[in-house]
Amino acid sequence: YTSGRGFATYHHRPVPQLPRVGLYIGNIDELEPELRAGTIRGSGISCTTSCPTSVDRRVSRQPTTCTWHLTSCHILLQMFTKWVCFLSLLVLPAAQATAKNCSITFKANLPTILECPGTNIKFYFYEGDHQLQIVCSDKPNFRLLRRFQNPFHFTFQELVYKDCPLPAGNQSFVELLTPFLDRNQLYSIRSLFLDNNVKHNEQVDAQIFADLPLLTTLEIENWAEIDNPLLFEQLPHLAHLATSGRNNVSGKMLHPLQNLAQLTIKDMDIATLPTATVTNLTKLMMLTLTENKFERIEQLAELPKLMLLNLSSNHLTTLQKGVFDNLPTLYELYLSSNKLTSLPSGLFAKNKHLLSLVAVNQQGTGLVLEAGLFAGMKRLLNVVLSGNKITTLPERLFQNATRLTIIDLRDNRLQSLPKSLLSNSSNLKKLYLQHNELMHMLPDTLLHGAPQLRILNLSHNNLTTLSKHLLKSQIALEELHLKYNQLYTIDKDAFNSQSTSLKLLNLSHNRLALYENSSTTTSWISFSTLNQLLVLDLSYNAIAHISGHFRKLLGSLRSLDLSNNQITHIDIIDISFQSPHIKQLNLTSNYITHLDGFDINHTNTENHHPRKMLLADNPLNCDCPLIALLEAQSAVGIKFPLRGLRCVPFCEIDAYIGFCPNGCTCYKRPVERIAIVNCTAANLTRVPTIASPSIVDCDFIELHLEQNMLHDLANAGEGWNNVHKLYIANNSLATLTGDSLPEQLELLDVSGNQLTKLDVDFILKLDETPLSTISLSANPWECYCENAFLEYVTDNAALIADYSTLQCSDGQPINSHTLYSRCSTPSLSTFQARHFTGLWHKFDTRWIAAQQQQVDKRYDAYISYSPEDGKFVQQLITRLESDELNFQLCWDVRDFMPSMRIASQVSYGACFAQLYCTLYLLLLSPTIPQITQAIENSERIIIVLSRHYLESAWGQMEFSIAHLQSLVDRRNRIIPIIYDDIGNVGELEPELRAYLQNDTSLSWNDSRFWEKLRHVMSYKNRTADGQKGTNDTVSKRQKERQDVQKKVFKTFF
Repeated sequence: YTSGRGFATYHHRPVPQLPRVGLYIGNIDELEPELRAGTIRGSGISCTTSCPTSVDRRVSRQPTTCTWHLTSCHILLQMFTKWVCFLSLLVLPAAQATAKNCSITFKANLPTILECPGTNIKFYFYEGDHQLQIVCSDKPNFRLLRRFQNPFHFTFQELVYKDCPLPAGNQSFVELLTPFLDRNQLYSIRSLFLDNNVKHNEQVDAQIFADLPLLTTLEIENWAEIDNPLLFEQLPHLAHLATSGRNNVSGKMLHPLQNLAQLTIKDMDIATLPTATVTNLTKLMMLTLTENKFERIEQLAELPKLMLLNLSSNHLTTLQKGVFDNLPTLYELYLSSNKLTSLPSGLFAKNKHLLSLVAVNQQGTGLVLEAGLFAGMKRLLNVVLSGNKITTLPERLFQNATRLTIIDLRDNRLQSLPKSLLSNSSNLKKLYLQHNELMHMLPDTLLHGAPQLRILNLSHNNLTTLSKHLLKSQIALEELHLKYNQLYTIDKDAFNSQSTSLKLLNLSHNRLALYENSSTTTSWISFSTLNQLLVLDLSYNAIAHISGHFRKLLGSLRSLDLSNNQITHIDIIDISFQSPHIKQLNLTSNYITHLDGFDINHTNTENHHPRKMLLADNPLNCDCPLIALLEAQSAVGIKFPLRGLRCVPFCEIDAYIGFCPNGCTCYKRPVERIAIVNCTAANLTRVPTIASPSIVDCDFIELHLEQNMLHDLANAGEGWNNVHKLYIANNSLATLTGDSLPEQLELLDVSGNQLTKLDVDFILKLDETPLSTISLSANPWECYCENAFLEYVTDNAALIADYSTLQCSDGQPINSHTLYSRCSTPSLSTFQARHFTGLWHKFDTRWIAAQQQQVDKRYDAYISYSPEDGKFVQQLITRLESDELNFQLCWDVRDFMPSMRIASQVSYGACFAQLYCTLYLLLLSPTIPQITQAIENSERIIIVLSRHYLESAWGQMEFSIAHLQSLVDRRNRIIPIIYDDIGNVGELEPELRAYLQNDTSLSWNDSRFWEKLRHVMSYKNRTADGQKGTNDTVSKRQKERQDVQKKVFKTFF
């Protein structure tokens, strides 16, 4: 449909076979009766077509919303169809010319939204709640809104008016919103919510609520100060009024509200509530005056029907006697979060119907309760006085308050209680005294007058003794909480009266030892009468064993918590319960080493075991019986959660089994299925015969042969190939052969021997094992270029645990300086050529694979720099990785393994011009693989050029790798940053000089440095032929890469 003034959007629901266009033309009531009766569909006119209609359907992309503009149509109607459609063709263009569209948005489960352009006003209709919200933005234009007709043809009972100006000039809401909204719609409003109108109006006119005869609820938030005494005269039927903000309600403004039942006044900036404010509100039932700044309250006016009074969150310090005398029907009183220091006797003398008092968290120095405060209040049910720093209670505080059911005195500072405090509390059900300072033991007669007590909470006090008399009358007690006390004595008859009632007993965090049977100290027999107990918590005590007394008698027990005690031993008998309902036994954090009597082949069906037993954080001896038990939990009928189990490191293997060699000691770690053969310092001259680990139900062997007199390493025994860790340090080994290596070797320690070289066969065999760690130090290694040992060290530096301490036989460290000084140039060149060719093929393969994968780079840039320029690099990283730029950089200090950081490597001085020195670094440094990988994984390479960088061997090496990568990729990836004076650029190497002449070269001294850096970092490179390195170009570029390889190799050598 469309309004007479302009187009509106239409929620299109397709009709099978017959598309329809709804047209709202002027006043529907003026149409001929036949037309109105036969063609109206909802709020529009349905025009059906028998032939395709020429319609320009410009559909917006919002869900289920579209706008139809009719351009031409041949429409057939049963009556007056030609006249109606002809008229529509005349009216619609005129309407389009006079006003813009009002749009309506329909979305499932969301409100219908109407917005008319230029008004800065939105309408939200919540159909299920019968609520209309009017929300304004800056400078709303209600005058312009009148140019549009009301598209809403529904009724609503609630109106929310937010961030909009109030009617002015004696204008009402009805007059303001008419004619856009129908008067009938506005008349039906029952609830009006006004929010944040203070910025638009400082004065409130008396007529704004006129013509709202059905209004019963009015809520006002964040208004200007209400100072019009006639404001509410138009609301005789108002039943609920709530105001908050600076809108102080004063004087006799509320007097016209004779039917007001609920009044809420919050956040008023006054110290005293004037009595006249609520005078004459004879039907008021609920009065809420929270979150104000009242320091005192005068005697309230007579409110004969008031049932609830809430004065919480004010600044009240005292309450005078008689302040509540005029409230004869008061049922509930709330005084929380004030600064009260005392509640005087007789305060509630006239409030005979008071049922509940809640006065918690007083901010003063301590609340004093005078004697007889609640005496004689026979209808009082609940008293909540927690968090008030109360130190003492008068003995007659609750005298003759016989209907009390809940007393809450938690979080105070009570050290003792009067013995007759609860002498007349025959209906008391819940007593909360936790988080006080109650000392030693409570009076024996304290609870004798409360036989119906169901819940007693005495946690977080300083009680040491529980006598047999305290709970003698509590035959209905269901929950008893005594955790976090100092209890070490519980009388054996303390719970006799609770044999059929107590279901939960919490005694955790005390000092109970619980002996087997003792008349002078606490014993397990204290719990023997608790036939209905479901949950027993004895955690965090000093219990050393589990007794059979309570296990045989607690027939309903479901959960027992004995965690964090001193239990060292558990037998199957200890966890055999009479209760068939036992679900969980918690034994975590004890000192249990063994589980005895758990036979997986013979289960006992006569006793009941817990379905789950928690054993985490115990020093369990993980021997074979325990492992078998854990692996066969279902056979025993008990579930042992493995998470958190802590086993002792190992257990000894008995000699009679025949596994352990003579002179050695053997252990096993059953969880890991590893047998440990320890032959350290056994004066061995040959490797002992190693038996198969399967004999002791293991898979691997850890063999210790340190500090013996072994001259060779021989393959010995059936279990030799199961050795995965071999320690043979500090012997006399001179050679190592390949056939002596165990096939599953993961760790080898041959340090401290007489080794001078490694045979090629040994190295080849070593490469076939899953070796992850090797130790080679403290051997007289011969450092000559042909020694395969040097090649192995170069290629496997990451595996060598003591790489940094490796030395030649003359004491010189094994590093590039040593090799440079010892190896002749021809030998060096041969060595370099061989290894560089291998490395090229190795890295070239990686580059090809990376191009074929076509995956995104992990980093946006790798930073190559000299450690002396570290501060500038940190500044660079901070700026580029900020939230604004959000680049991800590769920085060796952060992203390399600690031993591989460039800054931790040796500085090689002015070695830049000597390529073979760079190749030494390339071959010997464990950092090179990480640098190469980092450059491969980076979209760009930032080079911080400085004198320090040009003098660094690392500088040339990193630039060479980056340059080669760029040649292979056929695109420029290098961004040089000239950080300081680098001298005559013409004297630099041609390759580096070429990069300084292209567009990506930057200077730190440039005022637009950061802008240019961001630009070059954001630019996406392509290959030279415009492609991204797809599979179609791989073969072509692989050949080009081989040509580059030959050229570079020829140049270097």
